Amino acid sequence: MKILALDCSCPEHGTWAWAENGAVQRAETFPGKASIHLFTHLAAHRNLQSDILLVGVGPGSFNGIRVSISCAMGMAAAWGSPVEAMRSTDALAWKNREKNLLSIFTPGRKGEFFLTRYAEGKLTSSPTVHPLTTLENILPSCGYAISSHPIAGIENFTPPQAADLIHYYLANGPEHLSLQPIHPQQTA
Repeated sequence: MKILALDCSCPEHGTWAWAENGAVQRAETFPGKASIHLFTHLAAHRNLQSDILLVGVGPGSFNGIRVSISCAMGMAAAWGSPVEAMRSTDALAWKNREKNLLSIFTPGRKGEFFLTRYAEGKLTSSPTVHPLTTLENILPSCGYAISSHPIAGIENFTPPQAADLIHYYLANGPEHLSLQPIHPQQTA
């Protein structure tokens, strides 16, 4: 099986990876806005046709996620391949699957952050949104805290990588998410 994964949920960079028979053969991270660079980087490589496309749908950069979705949908239509939406935080969960309790923080709109929780690499709490002013109160109950994009107060910063989306998908299967950016709203 050939898999192409795209993730542009991080405002500072985009990432893609291509795997065949469960092994990542090519992967690239590129700086800057996804809307400018994703197509250029993919076009530079030949033979990326895949049986399935994975796309990171966040939470994260709304515009970057939409670019990834559009790109994946265009290639999937040309190739007759399905597109599977994945949480971008799944890539970080895969990298940190040995952690009993993993809390992944992603910046939201001004003054907010998203929090997604995992235990031993498995999702335990879908993304929720919180005011940034509550971060100090939430951190003590988070186990291992990591941010997918820089957030003041969280020391561990690792952006998602498309290759890790592939690994997570192969280990856990499809999530059957909607093919749209994850963007939870703060509840009153």
